[in-house]
Amino acid sequence: MNNYKNNLKLIPFCQEGLDEAYKIYKKELYDVIEKVFGWDDKFQSDRFQKSYKLEWFHWIENQDERIGYVCFFQTENENEIHISLLIITRELQGNGHGKDVMFIIEQNAKQQNLKVALSSFKENKRAVSFYQNLGYKIASQDEHFIDLVLE
Repeated sequence: MNNYKNNLKLIPFCQEGLDEAYKIYKKELYDVIEKVFGWDDKFQSDRFQKSYKLEWFHWIENQDERIGYVCFFQTENENEIHISLLIITRELQGNGHGKDVMFIIEQNAKQQNLKVALSSFKENKRAVSFYQNLGYKIASQDEHFIDLVLE
């Protein structure tokens, strides 16, 4: 995706990127998943490999420094862009990078007349607050997850 804002670039993954992405996923989401379900490394690794397609992943780069990644795809029936994962390295959170990535995705969706949707762990209160502050509304929720949408 060749969209830029504040020097951010979204660079499609190649196959080798999935191993690094899983390490980042584990580092950044371990505490939340451990609290909600308990962390089972084999289960999480298998789920990560089977649930997300390579073409959905994009590295987030800021001035040629890799600062995280985003995983999103266009749904077939929902006419939306669904964001599965947005991970900014913990040390770099709070600097507006996540907001900039969301802006890039939202502008792309707007050009295609699509809405943007995502899910978050309820337990990840910082993420839920982040998305709500960007205007996302709760579409549904269950015991562990909240589905949010920006139309």
